[in-house]
Amino acid sequence: MADSVTGKKDFVITCAEDCGNAPKKELLKKLHIAMAGMDAQFMNENFTDGIQLNYVGERIVQGKEQVIESLCQGLTDSLLGVA
Repeated sequence: MADSVTGKKDFVITCAEDCGNAPKKELLKKLHIAMAGMDAQFMNENFTDGIQLNYVGERIVQGKEQVIESLCQGLTDSLLGVA
């Protein structure tokens, strides 16, 4: 199955077909698409207030708004080639 998402960059996510009876897998797929597409609205609706993002060996980001900002900034930096 391929899902196309248009956002900052066009991309395609391909994953194995399943029986369609795996809501957690579907949510994980949608979250990956949202993070790759910098869909802050979807992340805001599906992350809890107490979410933490651990950049192992660097820092821990806490809180929904901070995690979304960090994810979107990290993707923007990588697309722009910022180290």
